[in-house]
Amino acid sequence: MSLLSTFSEAAYLLARFCPPTLPGIHGGRAWERTITSALLPSGGRAVQVSGGLTLFGTRAASGVAHELDGACVEGSLTLMVEAKAVADGPTKADICVFDRKTFDLYMARMRAGQAGAHHRILVSSTPVREDLLRYCYLYGILCVDPLLLPLPLLLGMAARPAADLFFDPVLLSELVRLGEPACAPLETRYAPKGDSMRISLHEPSAKDLEDLTWIHRVLSDEVLEVLDIELPGYFEDRAERLLSSMSGGVWAHRGWN
Repeated sequence: MSLLSTFSEAAYLLARFCPPTLPGIHGGRAWERTITSALLPSGGRAVQVSGGLTLFGTRAASGVAHELDGACVEGSLTLMVEAKAVADGPTKADICVFDRKTFDLYMARMRAGQAGAHHRILVSSTPVREDLLRYCYLYGILCVDPLLLPLPLLLGMAARPAADLFFDPVLLSELVRLGEPACAPLETRYAPKGDSMRISLHEPSAKDLEDLTWIHRVLSDEVLEVLDIELPGYFEDRAERLLSSMSGGVWAHRGWN
């Protein structure tokens, strides 16, 4: 699997099976460290942890100092990560701030001629509101929460030859049509073109975003139901292996489930 798929799965496993139990800022900081500690096991070649005010040395185009919770690179692919541990889920302000600060960094990278695929991932330990999911689909932010299988995983499952034996082929087709653009890098949404950027004003439509939200939830539930029958404990086992690779399986005394 690609770094995007591998890390989104790791983030989902942590959100679903190992959510933070510590309240307030201390719990939030611990969650940031936990999520970024999954970057190297997911295949990241170089990792930037929380506290840095650049993106691997590149300052934002505006000159404003933006802190990222984490980032990593593998080949020409760059991931920018936000980790949220909030009881009611990330707010509109949380997501808009992540959107704009990462765009500011992306703009600087484009000006510097640093080509490559730039992806943004927001990992929430609690469910993300549906209206905010639609915002993220539109602007190329991959949301991971404990209730939804990450879109890259669902797209990988939809591509398997036997997928239509278990799931509605029409739903799978629509998932691919709508889900692939939602997982595309910033270069697709904000495409460099000479000294400017190009963005479509028409796609995806508001109806497409609503449909993708519904398909995402329906197929997540259906995949989990099939796995419970065909491969019980599948994701639980993968979570255990992930934790072992990250910390030697010694989290229990650190305040985590």
